[in-house]
Amino acid sequence: MGTNNDLVVANKPSQELRYLGVYIRSQAGSSYIVKRVKNEIKSMVNLLKYKKVTALQVVYINNMVLMARLEYWLKCIFLTQNQCKTLHNCMILLLKQKMRITRSVNNNIFTHQGLVGMTLLLQYLRTAQYADFIVRINSQE
Repeated sequence: MGTNNDLVVANKPSQELRYLGVYIRSQAGSSYIVKRVKNEIKSMVNLLKYKKVTALQVVYINNMVLMARLEYWLKCIFLTQNQCKTLHNCMILLLKQKMRITRSVNNNIFTHQGLVGMTLLLQYLRTAQYADFIVRINSQE
């Protein structure tokens, strides 16, 4: 197509390629996305673990920064309820540590809007998927 004879080499099927912020690979499966999400949550927890931040700051970072980032990566796959709980458990444990309460406390008190107001990964993804579904069924195309 052109005058230059540049050599184009294909990536290995298991090797990821980042294009416009989206990670793509030719091998089928979603395990690489789940692994990337797990690493992102762990890196966020490791950043905040030893910082002097309040529980409300952790909730804000979770709700506004982490969830938006994860939603973008998880748009093309579906996670089960157990996978969402397992992935997001590190962030919940961090919140419990910052609030100085025991690890055995139920997680449902953190999602109450009047108390802490933390958005869980499963809750956020379901809301985003429902909103996307409503837009799709109401579109004219």
